[in-house]
Amino acid sequence: MKIILAGSLILFQVQVYAQLLDKLLITIDTSSGGFESFVNELEDKYPVKVFYRKEWIDQIRVEKGYSQTLLPDVLRDVLKNSGLSYMSYRSNIVLVPEYSLLLINNGKQLNGIESATGQVISVGNPVNKGRYKVAEISGTIKNYKDDLPIPGAEVMIEGLNQGALTDDLGHYSIQLPVGRHSLKYSYIGLEEQVVRIDLIEDGVLDIHLNEEAIPLEEVTIYAESPDRNISSAGMSILKINSKEINKLPALAGEPDVIKSITLLPGVQTVGENASGFNVRGGKTDQNLILLDGASMYNTSHLFGMLSMINTSAIENVVLYKGGIPATYGGRISSVMDIQVKDGNKEKVHGEGSIGPVFSKLSFEGPMIRNICTFNAGGRFSYTDWILKMLPDINLRNSRSIFYDFYGKLDFNLTQKDRISVFAYYSFDRFRFGTSSVYQYGNLLGSVKYGHIFNAKLSSSFLVAYSDYNLDVTDDAIDYLSSVFNTGVSQRSVRVEFFYTPQYRHKINFGIEGIQYQFRPGQRRPYHPESMIVPKILENEQSFESTAFVSYQYEIGPRIILSAGLRYSAFFNYGPGVIHQYEDGLPFSHFTLTDSIQYGKNEVIQRYMGLEPRFSLRYRLGDNTSLKVSYNKTRQYLQMISNTAIISPTDFWKSCDPYIEPLLADQVALGVFRNFMGNRVEMSCELYYKQIQNVIDYKNGTVIVLNDFLENDLMSGSGKAYGLEILVRKTSGRLTGWASYTFSRSLIRMDSDNDDEVINGGNHYPSNYDKPHDVTLVGNFQLSRSWRLAADFNYSTGRPVTFPEIKYQLERSEIVYYSDRNKYRLPAYHRLNVSVSYDGNLKRNKKFNTSWTFSVYNVYGRKNVFSVFYNKELPSLDNDFTRFGLYKLSIIARPIPTLTFNFNF
Repeated sequence: MKIILAGSLILFQVQVYAQLLDKLLITIDTSSGGFESFVNELEDKYPVKVFYRKEWIDQIRVEKGYSQTLLPDVLRDVLKNSGLSYMSYRSNIVLVPEYSLLLINNGKQLNGIESATGQVISVGNPVNKGRYKVAEISGTIKNYKDDLPIPGAEVMIEGLNQGALTDDLGHYSIQLPVGRHSLKYSYIGLEEQVVRIDLIEDGVLDIHLNEEAIPLEEVTIYAESPDRNISSAGMSILKINSKEINKLPALAGEPDVIKSITLLPGVQTVGENASGFNVRGGKTDQNLILLDGASMYNTSHLFGMLSMINTSAIENVVLYKGGIPATYGGRISSVMDIQVKDGNKEKVHGEGSIGPVFSKLSFEGPMIRNICTFNAGGRFSYTDWILKMLPDINLRNSRSIFYDFYGKLDFNLTQKDRISVFAYYSFDRFRFGTSSVYQYGNLLGSVKYGHIFNAKLSSSFLVAYSDYNLDVTDDAIDYLSSVFNTGVSQRSVRVEFFYTPQYRHKINFGIEGIQYQFRPGQRRPYHPESMIVPKILENEQSFESTAFVSYQYEIGPRIILSAGLRYSAFFNYGPGVIHQYEDGLPFSHFTLTDSIQYGKNEVIQRYMGLEPRFSLRYRLGDNTSLKVSYNKTRQYLQMISNTAIISPTDFWKSCDPYIEPLLADQVALGVFRNFMGNRVEMSCELYYKQIQNVIDYKNGTVIVLNDFLENDLMSGSGKAYGLEILVRKTSGRLTGWASYTFSRSLIRMDSDNDDEVINGGNHYPSNYDKPHDVTLVGNFQLSRSWRLAADFNYSTGRPVTFPEIKYQLERSEIVYYSDRNKYRLPAYHRLNVSVSYDGNLKRNKKFNTSWTFSVYNVYGRKNVFSVFYNKELPSLDNDFTRFGLYKLSIIARPIPTLTFNFNF
């Protein structure tokens, strides 16, 4: 009878001398038998003893015999797909779970055992003990389930406050003083491993992490290293993954990436279902959104009702609000990096849902076993019925449809080479009332190649393409029918290197080139009888090149310093026409003196400059740290929009001689503390941001098809400052967070020219200035099958400009407006709840289902989206006035939804 070699193994340090077993050639005749028969024959013929748990090997079948085959090769073949591996000690073989360690030293494979049993693993030849002062551990961290590398996994050295993160290929390396160490491996949603080693000399340590088995009492929101927010150098960073997003109540029953992010401190929107989001007082166009490396220029279906990003595709989302790494650039407020998950390597898996607004379906699995995996899915809408529930009559008479599709292939060519290919397409068609038809969509694609040169150096190469296009068709009257088109496209190439010369030092550097084409607008007749005169604004061409380097230095157990430098150069080139005006006078048709025609590829305007980045972490104790950061950012393109929300006629424009780059300097200071054994996290951050070259619009500006746009723009400065407090509970039956944000976003337009001055040259609130924001989010696991979730948000109403005085002039009623953004809309608040039921708790069931019932805007709050005045005929109903005040609420009643979810 076999027994477990457990009691004796924990009494001494395992040192691996398996040369004899590694070279042992064996012949085994057992076939079509059980593993126990195989072991009996092995022990009878050879001086080997095998130890294991009987329940582990019940399902293992030996399907063939072996002749003069190395024992390690036989064991690996027999144990393949069993979830087991082995370690050897002298003439003994011990079976262990496969996610135990595989140590490779000097080209020789050594077998280790899971150190949760108390084992200390010797890394290196004991003969060399004391020969080195420092040695290097490197390797790859993979997911045990599908054997795929895990980018962004964390390796922490307990007691030293040192660590490393894996690169895009799941590779890491870290140098340590020789001797005993405890290494902690972790990643979001995967089970943490702690490995105890005795480091003698350099070695490679590959790790497989299992999916986290979470009992009812330990439902976890953020399954990262428990003290990640304390130990890391980064600050002003928000992270969320698809599991967390799926737990939140959602409009139309679909979890939403963008709306989930707006529940976190420092991120807001201007109103109900507004497109885009605002970060620390910035405009919506000041956020760089990357979907697997490709830029997204529009993220919303139905102009803000739903995010274009399918949560089934997402691995995780990271939002940088400040302390932005030098790797990123091009926007001044934030960077949202969305990583699309790789396909399952072991088996085909699918999931989907059927809801009241749309349905979705996705598949993932192996395409070429151990080489290529796929992940693909899509969504398709049927939204007309919900539009009929909205209060606005035009919306009730509207029609809409949208769909989106994504696909990703991942190729593991070798242990050192990996390629991924990603593609995405979205389309929206919306008819507003009986008049205009809006059609818009995104086309994205990217190819990534990663290569590991050695334990210290690896690289990543990226090619990406993005295109956004919008068509607005007005076909209500044949002879006035027209089609308006605008858009932007981008092609980019990026090369980045990751270098770790020593365990306290990390360096990454690279270059990037981006080519832009801006389509500011064109209008053409739609119907053959249309009398509309065609008008086309010339496309704009630009090129942005950057070089960047960042360096992180662990000065000691308390201090981590991170510094970076980014240099960017921007070129706006022809063909194009630039107007010339009289010096010292405001731009207008009266001061126009000349126009200069630039030829193809001729440089019209160039801008360039440095963007320094800096952050510092000082650890005050085991549970508390203090962080400070500074970053300078530049932005060379802007969305031209004179409304508070993104509208269909907005368009993207390049910097030129009259529109200078946005420049932002931000400094932030934060205190981070954990309580109750890292189960409760608290952070408090202060920030101040100064912005140059902010543009605003003169009264009465028309931006669509404007040949002389510079005449209607003003340039000034802005500033934003605020306080962000977050308290988050990460484990237990009740999880969630509470946050409070105080923020101000102010603009100043002052000039020697009176028509370029707003509010007397004083600071005034921007359109997205909302000083107070309170958010409460909770998830409560009622039982194994039932879960209750709720979120509540309160925020100050956004600024608006109202008419203050009206008077008669030659039988016409004239309205005089207040200072810009002098007033505010009523406060915004909303409660959402959901109940989820999972009736299938069997782990091996082939088809699993669940139901989610949610109510959006539970108490029917009529949040005011906008206020506007319409000219009308005087009557008793309007108190004989010619202008009537109207308030628009997008969702003014509770919206219940029931969604059926399934996976197989």
